[in-house]
Amino acid sequence: MKCRSGFSRDFLPRACTMNPKTYDLSSTYVRLRGDASVEPLAVDDTFWERISKGELGSFHNEYLVTSHSFDSDWSVWEMHPNGDEIVYLISGAVTFILKIEGEPRGLELKEGGQYVIVPKGVWHTARTGKSSRMLFITAGEGTRHRDVTPGGTVSRESDWRRPRAEHRAGCPRACTPRNHR
Repeated sequence: MKCRSGFSRDFLPRACTMNPKTYDLSSTYVRLRGDASVEPLAVDDTFWERISKGELGSFHNEYLVTSHSFDSDWSVWEMHPNGDEIVYLISGAVTFILKIEGEPRGLELKEGGQYVIVPKGVWHTARTGKSSRMLFITAGEGTRHRDVTPGGTVSRESDWRRPRAEHRAGCPRACTPRNHR
């Protein structure tokens, strides 16, 4: 049987049920799945709590696409042990600080369209020179954060352990990204 798109239902079942629409990245984030499919994720006041509890899955071999505005420097360092992160400057200006071999290295993003690739396992933070908006494509599984005092020293570190092979969505020990920016 063929649907209106011309594809066989056996070949591409989504072709007959797709309902394209527009989204706003400030209220609906995007999960990029390992099988190359995409899932919109509605954002509300409980989003980061739900993701940290594993209620939205483990994000194993998946990326989370988000967009955030910043008016001040980040109060945390973060690190993604299971994949690189792309940070794209939409507007404003940001100095991205990466700890490479224990030494901070600043990368200037001065105009919209510039981006930085944060390598897997590298601690990073950002200093905003003015109000800025950035797009993040994050391999969030196992993300770790360190709170930083104004002087730059670590005051507390949070560690979300890597999931075991038998990890399942909803596991209370889920390794999911957390956003403390």
